[in-house]
Amino acid sequence: MKKIFATQGEDEEVRVVLNKHVFVLLKEIWLPIVLCLTAFCGMLFYFYVPYFFLVSFACFVLFLTWIFYGYFVWSRDRFIITNRRIIDFEQSGLFRTSQKEAGYDKIQDVTVDIKNIFGSLFNFGSVSISTASNTTLVLADIKKPVEVQKIIFSLMQEYASQNNGGIDEKMVRELLALLKKTNNTPE
Repeated sequence: MKKIFATQGEDEEVRVVLNKHVFVLLKEIWLPIVLCLTAFCGMLFYFYVPYFFLVSFACFVLFLTWIFYGYFVWSRDRFIITNRRIIDFEQSGLFRTSQKEAGYDKIQDVTVDIKNIFGSLFNFGSVSISTASNTTLVLADIKKPVEVQKIIFSLMQEYASQNNGGIDEKMVRELLALLKKTNNTPE
C-alpha cells in the first residue's frame, strides 16, 4: 500500500483527500493576477522604452511569484479522511506546516456551516468536528460539506463496528476473570 502522508499507519486507508474550495484560491490571487496582466501590458506597450520595460518586467515576475506562492499554499493545505482518523494539514507560508487530527473514537459531534450566498450557490462551507477533549477540528471552506459530513458519520459507524464500539474484547475477558476471582474468594 502506498503511503500518501508520513504518519499514515500500515493498515490505514485514505478514503478522501480534500482541498479548500477553488474560490478560496481565487480570493487570494485575484489581485496579483490583475497586477501581473497590467505589468504584462506595460511590457507590450512600452517595449522600446528600456527603463519602463525593465520595471514592468520586474513587476511581472514579482506578481507571477505571488500567484505561484498563493497556489502553493492552497494546494498544500489539505484535509485527509482515512478509515481511522481525520487529519488537517495546514500550510502557512513556504516552510511552516502544522498537523491536527481527530480519531473516530474521540469524535463527539460533526456540524456543517455554510456561511453566505456564495457558499449556498457554489456548495462550499465548513465542517466542524468536536472531540472528547473539547477541541474542534475545522475543515474550512471545503466543497460539498454536507456530503463530507455524511462520509464522516459513515466512517465513524464503520470504525465503531470494527472495534466493537470501542470495547476491547481482551480487556473485557480480563475484567470478567478478575470479577470471578474476587467473587470466589472467601472474606
